[in-house]
Amino acid sequence: MHLINPEEITLGALIGEGGFGKVYYGDWAGQEVAVKVMSAEASHQAVVLQEFQREVVTMTMLPGHPHVLRLLGACIQPPLMALVTPYCPKGSLYALLHSPTVQLSWGQVAFICWGAAKGMHHLHSHHVIHRDLKSGNLLVEESLCVRVADFGLARVMHDLHTLTGGLGTFQWMAPEVLAHQRYSKKADVYSFAVVLWECTARQVPYAGVSGIQAALAVMHRGLRPDIPGHTPPALASLIRDCWQPLPDQRPSFSDVAARLEAMYRDFTST
Repeated sequence: MHLINPEEITLGALIGEGGFGKVYYGDWAGQEVAVKVMSAEASHQAVVLQEFQREVVTMTMLPGHPHVLRLLGACIQPPLMALVTPYCPKGSLYALLHSPTVQLSWGQVAFICWGAAKGMHHLHSHHVIHRDLKSGNLLVEESLCVRVADFGLARVMHDLHTLTGGLGTFQWMAPEVLAHQRYSKKADVYSFAVVLWECTARQVPYAGVSGIQAALAVMHRGLRPDIPGHTPPALASLIRDCWQPLPDQRPSFSDVAARLEAMYRDFTST
């Protein structure tokens, strides 16, 4: 990992923020970058520091991939704790989907999701489970190439091992995660189903329902968002397969990517 001197970075406009701090558009070594800066308050919180360190370690250990956000370098000494990554001009997939001015064809939707699935397959093939996969953690290039991002909750695991603990964002969390049961890579596949649903519904999952109500209904009543009637059958089928209640019934990201590639070629061949 490249250690960056804070004086080498020029911060520009604020482009995002969260519990850890803020993300700025910036310039480093003559290139456009995104700079994820930990706030002074967050840097004194052990949990947030652990997430920062885990993100650095995960991004450093992963071999490069066109659909996974690359770590260019980091500032790891106070007062500036920051991650420097390539700048993705279109922002997150969440922002794209919830912009009233953005129109996406089914071919573009399939292309975006195909890229995301390839990125997730790369993570899983290196025994990394994301644990917070959602549209807000998928960054979009001008070309609509998607990069999986935000590895603060990611964990390295062996194929034969499972994890426990309810981490992530509840609207995208698998029922076994919500229930604090043992879970595996297939929890990411469930989360991806909700991302696929967002791409056709262009809505926030479980809007108007409290977090606890939605979580309980997902766990105990098999609640899922309603798939819009205009959704192409192949995409609707993939969504249903990916959010199956039993993890073993969900496909792998290799299978998901193959199905999305077929959809992309079908949508763009006519």
